Amino acid sequence: MIALGLIGHPVAHSRSPAMMRAALDAMGLAGTYTAFDVAPESLGDAVRAMGALGFAGANVTLPHKVAVMEWLVEVEPSARRAGAVNTLARAEGGYVGINTDVEGLAAALAEGGVTVRDADAVVLGAGGAARAAVATLWLGGARSVTVIARDGAKADALAGRAWGDARVRGAAAGSAQAREALGAMDVVVQCTPCGMDGGPAAEGAIALSPAAWCRAGARAMELVYAPRETGWTRAMRGAGLAVVEGGGLAMLAAQGAAALSRWTGRAAPVDVMRAALEVDVRGGGA
Repeated sequence: MIALGLIGHPVAHSRSPAMMRAALDAMGLAGTYTAFDVAPESLGDAVRAMGALGFAGANVTLPHKVAVMEWLVEVEPSARRAGAVNTLARAEGGYVGINTDVEGLAAALAEGGVTVRDADAVVLGAGGAARAAVATLWLGGARSVTVIARDGAKADALAGRAWGDARVRGAAAGSAQAREALGAMDVVVQCTPCGMDGGPAAEGAIALSPAAWCRAGARAMELVYAPRETGWTRAMRGAGLAVVEGGGLAMLAAQGAAALSRWTGRAAPVDVMRAALEVDVRGGGA
């Protein structure tokens, strides 16, 4: 019996349990995958409790992807470079931190026909998902990556914290730098929870990328996967951008498959996982 979980705050919206349970069944593995709503002040206690209970691993979601690193015995170099962890795997004395979001986003972009190499890219937000997006785009050979956030200092910090590359820069929402980047971009990735079921209003994301500033014809990917269509994707489509359909679901399935493979040592059934997500989202399940 393998025990797995998800820690976040909130987690009631998450489709990961349905996806992971379907995968375990398809693999013929007896196991559990449980979502735990963990308040920030209880994060360390939760990680220690999972260790004491023998959990083989866990996924990590908002708002813990950065803070969880404090409670781990090791953080893999790729996750350290990205500055965020979304997966924990059992190790001697605790857990090692991994970032499968980078692999998942790269797969979703490729599936959506988005060319990253030599592209001028924009990342909306400065949280854990945005860190993974910057890593994905930078490693994929983007010509430039501009991080746009409400707090310009946070955008600058994310752009400069680990990359040390003039191709990656930050910009405050509404600034001249943000307008320039949006007007010249080839691809934009929406990494905030704005528009998510139970999350902040979609207007928060729309304010980071005003439709009038966005270059028509650019590719737009939304990482929010529930609901399938958000206010931000509607605004981008209305501005003439090509929205990558189902990008958030594709990323979730790919990063989940990578995590499950780490936990079990076996190839994960990504097609089964994607199908389970599609059914769950259409049915409105959590």
